[in-house]
Amino acid sequence: MLHSEHNNGGTSKVYVTDYTKRDDLAPALPGHWWDKTLMNRIVRIHLYDGQSEMAQAMQRGTFFNIKNLHLKRLKDKLFGSLGGSDRLITKVDPGNSDNKELAALLACVGLRHA
Repeated sequence: MLHSEHNNGGTSKVYVTDYTKRDDLAPALPGHWWDKTLMNRIVRIHLYDGQSEMAQAMQRGTFFNIKNLHLKRLKDKLFGSLGGSDRLITKVDPGNSDNKELAALLACVGLRHA
């Protein structure tokens, strides 16, 4: 999780990465440290309905599992869209050795040894 913009009663946005490079991702917010460092590796996700409130609780540097994320295309660029009232965003503990997928991701990008 890189950045969140919470909007009471409206659409919130979060900016996340799984470090996968895609040239068709919508541009991230310019002027942030991660704009150039992680260029084409950041997904902007628009959160609607009950998901919008999650942006307020999402802290930079934490890890989340996001279910049912839909990628939408606007002018040949992709962004994420997530709505509804089900709990689709859950915080993930990087210290939990049972989470093999997160451990593999962190090892792959050099943030932690597997």
